[in-house]
Amino acid sequence: MKPIEKILATPDAQSTQQTQRQTNRMAAPILAIFAVILLCVGIFQAREIARLESSGLRAPGAVVRLKAELGSGSDSRYSYYPIVRYRTDKKT
Repeated sequence: MKPIEKILATPDAQSTQQTQRQTNRMAAPILAIFAVILLCVGIFQAREIARLESSGLRAPGAVVRLKAELGSGSDSRYSYYPIVRYRTDKKT
């Protein structure tokens, strides 16, 4: 059994650590840009939802049937989704 200090002191381990540090330095800005993009998308979606809730039109709807879909994988259970028909002021 070797102590961790001897394992980490080998040239192979040191070159591996150096490569990982360089990779992490390159990945950090990419992750930061991705996080900013996700934040902007979240803010846009929140503003759009708030706008629709405050000024959107309401229409009564009724469930006309349920659609059954068989799940994938080993579980294979049915999931049911409502099919909704909406009525507007024009009765369409």
